[in-house]
Amino acid sequence: MKPKTKNKILKAITTAAVFNLILAGCCLDSDNLTIPLIMFGASALWVFVFCLANDEPR
Repeated sequence: MKPKTKNKILKAITTAAVFNLILAGCCLDSDNLTIPLIMFGASALWVFVFCLANDEPR
């Protein structure tokens, strides 16, 4: 797979994760918290790993 294709795929997944994170944050007011918490946790984990991988070493 070409590096540009991989970069586009990672950007798309990260964009979807951020959108999902915001959506899950809005749904935390409901009575059933299981699904929004799973969505929130998975999205937050992806964004954390993505930022950690793209951080320049010091």
